[in-house]
Amino acid sequence: MAIKINEINEMFVVEWNARQKVLQIQALGTVLKHNLRAAVNGRNSGYAPIAIAHTEGEAHKMSKLIEAKLKMRSREVSSDTLH
Repeated sequence: MAIKINEINEMFVVEWNARQKVLQIQALGTVLKHNLRAAVNGRNSGYAPIAIAHTEGEAHKMSKLIEAKLKMRSREVSSDTLH
C-alpha cells in the first residue's frame, strides 16, 4: 500500500540520539529529507527513528512512554554497577 506524500508530512517520528541520549519528535517528511541529505553527504544523521505516529499528540505520548522506559533502564544499569 503506497502512502501519499501529503500523508507522510502528517505523520510524526520519535527519534533517539544515542550519543546525546535525547529523544526528539519531527514530521516524517522532515526526517526523511534530513536522512537523505546526510546520506548524500556521507554522514550519519545521529538520530535513529524508533516510533512512527499518525499525530503529533500520539508521538508525544509514545515519547513519554519511551522516556520512562529509558529512565527505568538507566536506574537498573546504575544499580547493577553498585554491586
